[in-house]
Amino acid sequence: MRVISLFDTTGLMLKPWAEAGYECHAYDTQNKNEVDSDGIIKHNMNLYVPEIMDEIAKSSKDVVGIFAFPPCTDLSIAGARWWAKKARENPLFQEEAADRIKDVHKWCEKMREENDCFYMIENPRGSKLNDLWRKYDYSFSPHEYGAYLPEDDVHPIWPSRIPPRDAYFKKTALWTCKKFVMPSEKAVEAHRIKVGNRYHSPIFTGYTTAKLRSATPRGFARAIFESNSQDLRNAT
Repeated sequence: MRVISLFDTTGLMLKPWAEAGYECHAYDTQNKNEVDSDGIIKHNMNLYVPEIMDEIAKSSKDVVGIFAFPPCTDLSIAGARWWAKKARENPLFQEEAADRIKDVHKWCEKMREENDCFYMIENPRGSKLNDLWRKYDYSFSPHEYGAYLPEDDVHPIWPSRIPPRDAYFKKTALWTCKKFVMPSEKAVEAHRIKVGNRYHSPIFTGYTTAKLRSATPRGFARAIFESNSQDLRNAT
């Protein structure tokens, strides 16, 4: 059984599936063509090329789940300060960005019909997708699923920036199909850092990278696995 993750460089969403023996594939232009230490097969591919998406679909059989993390640069309200400049250069920049995500959704729907699989598409909750496509189906913050991780947890990539057990606040939205099962919350208290007179999530203070800010929360990834794995669902 195969699980696919699109626009994914870390593989964090796939790790629980790989540990359970699923064949896991992550696709992104920043990936190298390799198998990482968790057994996740990473592919360097441009997912905005229709022929490449057709190739992935033809080579992907027995798919049980699809995750997609398309870029939110032109749609997230966090980047609203640059929208006017971008609109002067291209008045349709947001419509075009939304259309690219709609194309990803169409591909996921086609895969769902052929494989009877679930899928979820992730973007910030404060996204123009809500206006240019449709409102999200679910939203969550990483700390709401932190207790799926052990008490002695340490982040494997950014231990000094991402609090243990994903104990930080960041509202994220999901656009899903009906087969997708949103997991039950197991929350921990979110850490906040005071800067001046305001409190901020630790991942938004100091120097941050887009890769850090967009990294899949591991507690949420574990929760998604437990609520959507065929093995676990068939056993309940």
